[in-house]
Amino acid sequence: MANILVISGSYYPYATANAACMKEFEKKLIAEGHTVTYAIRQHDIDTGEHTKQGDVEIYHIPRSVDNFYSTCEKLKKQPLPQPLKGMFRFGLLLIKAVMRVYTKLFFGLQRNYAEQNYLKEYSERIADIVDQKHIDVIISVSMPFLSHKAVMCYLDRPDAKRVKWVAYMIDAYSRKYATDDKKAKECEELEVMRRADRILMLSVLEKDYSDEAFRGYTNKMQFLPLPLLNLDEKEECIEGIDTASGITDCIFAGVLYDDTSSLEFFKKFLLKARLQDKIRFHIMGKRYAKNQEILEELIEAGYDITLYGRMPSRFAEESVRRADLVLNIGNLSTNQITSKVLQCIRLGKPIMTFYRIPDDPALPYLEKYPLALNIYEQDDSLKDEAILRATEFIVSAAGLTADRQEIKKLFAEDASDVVCDRFMDFMADML
Repeated sequence: MANILVISGSYYPYATANAACMKEFEKKLIAEGHTVTYAIRQHDIDTGEHTKQGDVEIYHIPRSVDNFYSTCEKLKKQPLPQPLKGMFRFGLLLIKAVMRVYTKLFFGLQRNYAEQNYLKEYSERIADIVDQKHIDVIISVSMPFLSHKAVMCYLDRPDAKRVKWVAYMIDAYSRKYATDDKKAKECEELEVMRRADRILMLSVLEKDYSDEAFRGYTNKMQFLPLPLLNLDEKEECIEGIDTASGITDCIFAGVLYDDTSSLEFFKKFLLKARLQDKIRFHIMGKRYAKNQEILEELIEAGYDITLYGRMPSRFAEESVRRADLVLNIGNLSTNQITSKVLQCIRLGKPIMTFYRIPDDPALPYLEKYPLALNIYEQDDSLKDEAILRATEFIVSAAGLTADRQEIKKLFAEDASDVVCDRFMDFMADML
């Protein structure tokens, strides 16, 4: 039996795809007698540097910038007299403004210095964990890509022990950056592929890594879907949004990106459709400035929209379960499938998607899902008949649940147990 160390940005139930995916693989590994330990970024200064969940030990590696923002958020919530609150907010804005100017002027130098220091500290912690836990296999998971760099930094240490290394590349790192950065990021990817013993990737990335530069490493690669369609998982009632009768409760849980997302088109659609009396929205997750403004415009137009910000994964999932309808907002990425789409399919919820590109990676799933309405960002989608069709879907599909047996048949190859079995076959000679 193997002792496995997972290097990742977060641990479930933190609401990220890498955390959710590794949780599924972790359950399979533990069920077969292996030991799983995590080293992740410390997201909250109150967490402590070592915690345990069930049989899994988690080491939280602190990073100064994360701790700074975590402290600021906590201070903002402290009860203070009104004059002091104003002074504190002004001081916080001033500090952030100075940091932005400093970052703009010295970004490359400062970021490189901070990253190298963090990687050095990270590699030291990895070395301690490898010794203490007698680690045989390391699985590094992006996002962030820094997880892979931390492993390479550890392997470069003179005291590093020989361990097997699997790089789980959950997003197309070099393809997300501007042209100026692409070559440098591609070189970093190639270095990871050269040094890792195995490379695990999402199936939607197969096209991105078919070029000549990566062909020398295809013998190490395995492409798998996200292991998130756990159709046998038992549902449990926990805290979530409050819903109301007589109106469709629609939820969005994810990240709304500036410029690249379909939110601007979504706004045009709602303003044309005039559905204020038929639907209300619950928006959870990270929002950028421009998209915040778009949502505020819709609120001013009379739409009932509650903005929650980032919420715990379990709260978000229970809220999706309670909602009548799920909203999915696509973007310009061809290689990042929204993990929430699979979770919504698993729950059998109706999904209304606004997408920008014809090869949106979620479409192969949504086009065969019986309770999906997919609205392409084009002028035809704003015509009266398209608006009418969407309105009928919002009213008629709201509150319905897709038949679980039908979902099992439609998504047999994507079911969590099938994907996890393929993962274990891929890992067989590493364990």
